Order: sequence, then C-alpha cells, then structure tokens
Amino acid sequence: MSDPTPSEKPGKPQPVAPQRSDWGRNAPIKRVGLHRRRDLYHWLIRGSWVRLLGTISLVYFGSAFCFALLFLAVPGTIENARPASLVDAFNFSIQTLSTIGYGTLAPATGYGHVLVAAEMLLSLLITAVATGLVFAKFARPTARLLFSKVAVIKREGDQRLLIFRVANERDGRIFDAHFSVSYVRTVIGADGSSLVRLLDLKLRKSVAPILSLTWNVVHEIDSDSPLYEVSSAMLAAEDGALTVNVSGVDDEVAAAIHVNHMYRHDEIIVDASLVDVLTQDERGATQVLYDRFHDYEKQSK
Repeated sequence: MSDPTPSEKPGKPQPVAPQRSDWGRNAPIKRVGLHRRRDLYHWLIRGSWVRLLGTISLVYFGSAFCFALLFLAVPGTIENARPASLVDAFNFSIQTLSTIGYGTLAPATGYGHVLVAAEMLLSLLITAVATGLVFAKFARPTARLLFSKVAVIKREGDQRLLIFRVANERDGRIFDAHFSVSYVRTVIGADGSSLVRLLDLKLRKSVAPILSLTWNVVHEIDSDSPLYEVSSAMLAAEDGALTVNVSGVDDEVAAAIHVNHMYRHDEIIVDASLVDVLTQDERGATQVLYDRFHDYEKQSK
C-alpha cells in the first residue's frame, strides 16, 4: 500500500488561527526565487497603461540618448551641429530614430552613417514591438462584473443556502456564463505542515445562458457540503474563504472572458439574506437598484 497523503495521516488536521490570507485576490505576492524579468511581456500586458507607456518611452528616449553619446564620441560626426553639443546630438538622434529628418543635421562621416543605419534598424524594432504591445493590451478582452461585497448564508425553511450576487456592469451580454465556487480552508496536518484545502461547492445552477442583469449564485448546504453546520466561528477558525471563477463569451467582442473573485471569512455573513434589487417602473420596465446591490438583512434566529 502507498503511504497516505498528509491529509490522510493519523490525527485529524486542526484548523489554523486566522491569517487573513489573500492568495486568491490581486494582492501582491512575493515569489521568492522566480526571475520575473524573464516574463517581461506578461509584466507589461498585465500592468497599467502608465507602466506600458512609461516603459516604451524610457526605451525610446533612452536609446536616442545612448546614440547621441555615440555621435559625440567622434567630433565632426554630425554636419551643421555645434561642436560638442549634446542638445544637437540628441535632436539628431531623435530625428533619426523617428525617421523625420529636417535636412539641417546630417551624418558627415562614415562612422556617422554606420550609427544612423544601426539606429534606423533599432527604430524599426522599437516601433514593431511597441505597436504589438499597445494593440495586445488594447484588444485584451476584459469583463466588468460586479460581485456583492458579501456572501450570505440564508435559512430558508429547513434548508440553508449560500448566496452571493453577480451583475454585468456593461450594457452588453455575456453568453454561456459558467460559475465555479470552491471553499478554501487552511489546516495543519499531523506532521505540523500547513495545508490549503480547496473543496468544490455544488451549485444549484452553475450556468447562466445570458448574463445581462443580475444573477444569484446559490449553493445548497446539505450533509455532503463542506459548509455543513457552518458558523462564523468555524469560518474564522479555518481562515475560510470562497474563491469564485466566472467564464463566458462577451457578445460585443465575441471573445472569451475569465473573472476571479474572493470572499474572505469576514465577508461571509451567517444567518442573513440579500435584499431584492430587481423592481419595475410605472411602465413595466425592469430596474436594477445598484445602490442596494451590496445590502443584506440579518435573519432572526
């Protein structure tokens, strides 16, 4: 027989004290030992526009400045330039890099022509890479999904339900939206090692054919559920959390979208219900009350 896994070793794993783990969110995580510089493309695409445009500008003007120093290294390289003028050398380098050429400054020696040829080649590469990065970031499909700030555990007769709400913030629709929810708990095994357990939650309806307004994601808590007999104290003791994944197709760009959201244990309210946000106006049109989207009501025990 094979050795049992850590979670199967003798001795029941014990919950750890709450540590407010944010591993499922967009919180910064220190990845010790990884060389992030090898994945520069991902770093630029996932970052902000300021990061991308700033990096492109730094490479562009930095290259121009380096070539300006090379032009100055040999006197008389630039025709009509003032002697030892860094400003003239930088202006000529910018004109060469941008393929403008006003006709006043020009290479005057063989050395200068070689530098101009090299800078022109670099200009082509910078333009191609910058265009590709900007287009890739601009065309990257994104979803604007609004999640309720809390998930609630509601009593409904003899049954308990885990419920949270999702809405599409855009006017378009998301087709074939798939929802998957897992309960995350941190335990300490018999050998003292810390383990993160992900337990899938079965949803009452895991697919929304069209997501245009709001959608309640519901998990029925029964004896087979990891949340059976759940309480606020249990959630805090296990540092419990919910991780939610949503995937679908955005009808405006006909592209697949993926969204992740996380509920920490202090964002899961036991014995509460979400308030209704769908109403109709005097003409019968459906209204979504987004000012009440995150509201909930406590249930009396």
